[in-house]
Amino acid sequence: MKVSNNLQNIIPNNLTNYRTARYEGDGFNVTLKDFVPEDAALIVRVYNTVKKIYDLWLYMKDAPNYELMGKQIEQLGSDRFLRSVHAIGSATYDLQEPTPLLRKVIHDVRGGGLSVLIGLATLLNRDTSDKIAYIKQSITAACDHAKLMRNAIEDIDPLVREADESIKVHPVTDFVDKWRDLEFAVSKTPVKVEVECTFEGNVTNRCLETSSIDRILYNYINNAARFTVDNRVRLTILPVGDNLVRWVVQNSISERQKDWLHEKVGENLGDLFRGGITRGGHGIGLSNCADFVAAAFGTRDADEAIEQKYLGAHIIDDQYYAWFHWPAYFAQPSDPICEC
Repeated sequence: MKVSNNLQNIIPNNLTNYRTARYEGDGFNVTLKDFVPEDAALIVRVYNTVKKIYDLWLYMKDAPNYELMGKQIEQLGSDRFLRSVHAIGSATYDLQEPTPLLRKVIHDVRGGGLSVLIGLATLLNRDTSDKIAYIKQSITAACDHAKLMRNAIEDIDPLVREADESIKVHPVTDFVDKWRDLEFAVSKTPVKVEVECTFEGNVTNRCLETSSIDRILYNYINNAARFTVDNRVRLTILPVGDNLVRWVVQNSISERQKDWLHEKVGENLGDLFRGGITRGGHGIGLSNCADFVAAAFGTRDADEAIEQKYLGAHIIDDQYYAWFHWPAYFAQPSDPICEC
């Protein structure tokens, strides 16, 4: 299960970065006031529940109580918590027509790292010898999703959001370590993530920018995990062009899914990133990804980023590939390394 050379031949390497200043990860967020009060209160409760897992780990990581951590995480697989997650945004949709940005935020808050976290909690509830590994992976997913929620809703935790905006370097190993051999449940079926990385260096210079990449990666990987037919997803990270990082998420695909995609978009799978095309979802997650990539490179808009293949998708044989690019970051000697 490797990235096809044919794919590398159709994706350009000479992509232009039009920005004069680095994208910091902002611009695609809302405030709690954009939701109706019922939703705002629910979102804060979910945020506090997720963040509590990471906060508890910070308190005890020098002498971990894995039994206690496991009990906290297992609650996220409960029917009660799942009902809460599925209800996010419902009250707002019932009382008003959300803006496109608000719809995208609701999508990411309901999915993102939370989908992986719930999938890990599902496996943790089973009789398994890998409980400590699942617990550690759950802590990382909880940290990611709390950070993602702060990225998407700027006033949900203003003090920590301010810390997210400060310069802290994130090397590519942060992404490799958290995704490599990650296993989580999708509809109760375990799916495993494989990682191959040939890029060596730094990817982002702020937690806020990191969570922007996370909003893309979690969308890609959650989609791949949903449609894989062999219960595997592969993430490949490699350097290309002039200081660019290419991210490719790959999964096996059924003939039925190929036929459905061909019926909806023909050979131009880039249209998936324009929004409105879905099979049982909301059809907005991938368009959100296009917004972030366009912002990172300073293209005129998301459409230009799609047309120029800064991000996109392609099918080769029985493999579906979704990719995006991001500028590498060259750290200054004074830049601190993030330890989140």
